[in-house]
Amino acid sequence: MITAHTLLLGIPIGSPAGFTHNHASITRWQHHRNRLGQSRWMLDRHNDTEHLSLLTPEPTP
Repeated sequence: MITAHTLLLGIPIGSPAGFTHNHASITRWQHHRNRLGQSRWMLDRHNDTEHLSLLTPEPTP
């Protein structure tokens, strides 16, 4: 995931920028083409764990 962020956002290698993420989180990218025909990647969602809130823990005996 960190490699994709670095590549798609154009962050220089060795930059102090960083990303954190939780296990089972969702990161979503969207690919857009603007009116000039230029292609752009946009980070739509990062470290989204909302889907995990639907899980309920099993009761312990």
